[in-house]
Amino acid sequence: MSSVMASIAATVHPHQIEIQDFDVYDLIVDARPVREYTLDRLPGAVNLPLAPLRPRSAHGDAEAEDIGAARSASDRPGSLSQQLRLNKLVCHLKPGALVLVYCSNSGRDSEVWARCLEEMGFSVDVLAGGWPVYRDWVTQGLERLPRYMTLQGFTAAPMGGLDTVVRELVAEGEQVLVLDWIGADGGAPGFAWPWVRRVPQPRFESMLLDALRHQDASRPVWVGWCWPSRQGLQLPPPVVAALAKRPALAVMSPAQLREQAWRRLLESIHAEPSQGARAMGINQLRRGVERAGDSLGVAPEEMASLLELVPDALAEVPTDAARRFAEVFDTPCVATIDGVESLRVDLPSRESAVVAKMLGQFRALCDLSRVGQA
Repeated sequence: MSSVMASIAATVHPHQIEIQDFDVYDLIVDARPVREYTLDRLPGAVNLPLAPLRPRSAHGDAEAEDIGAARSASDRPGSLSQQLRLNKLVCHLKPGALVLVYCSNSGRDSEVWARCLEEMGFSVDVLAGGWPVYRDWVTQGLERLPRYMTLQGFTAAPMGGLDTVVRELVAEGEQVLVLDWIGADGGAPGFAWPWVRRVPQPRFESMLLDALRHQDASRPVWVGWCWPSRQGLQLPPPVVAALAKRPALAVMSPAQLREQAWRRLLESIHAEPSQGARAMGINQLRRGVERAGDSLGVAPEEMASLLELVPDALAEVPTDAARRFAEVFDTPCVATIDGVESLRVDLPSRESAVVAKMLGQFRALCDLSRVGQA
């Protein structure tokens, strides 16, 4: 480590970092390439990559050049372009603000940004071991943490009231995680949209660990999911094992209510003011229906007829689409988590009082105390 790095405030090992330590950082800088940043990153990190090193020679040998010379002159940290990017990130920070920097390049990229930030008057920590060590920490956290938590699963059919149950649980002061929303980049709080862009598996794991570590382990955590295969992402086995300790609540919603929800969705796409927005909504809906049908084992012929209900140009809401979607996607998708049994409870209405009563019945059946009760 250079003498410059020795002057940086601290070097922090991931195993020493608890979730509250992440929260105290005013800025977390990910110095890796954009592709690696997209795959996964520390919670709250912003991407500030340096220019890549020159490619390997035709003989396969890396060019033995100084790291500064290996970067293009226009993209060095001291250049105008890099300085503008850095200034934009730190303009809101006060002198002495705490910054964490990490990379995957043996600390070399972290060293560059740490030097700049330290010279600007900030207190800088560098993540020792960089990205590989952090990923080991995520794996170990997901292996250990669920063992000490009470995870109570709940699920509903697509458009079957999952969002209604979430609102009631939150109103009652319960801790709630929805896997569909964790696994979707920009997931909507109204419904667990199946077509929202999925995050990669490593990103899902990092986000899941971050969400779990923010919970109070002395209280139950309600873990919900809606769409089949939870966006195609895999739950870590220890999380599945924790969920399997108690039956999941399977919310049974009447077809009429689900049909109304599907119609509201179709109407919202139809109401988009621009043709481009409508086309995007239609394409997303088609992909979502296709994914859900594939996960539930819908026959190809039936899937083809469903997709025909979503025309390329939604000039008006298809008459039979909402009813057909409600008929096909009629079962809570508990079976997508192997080994997690379910207890089906009817939800005849989306009214708050009815949802609260349904949750009370489930708690009584499972001997699960409500928050504030002994």
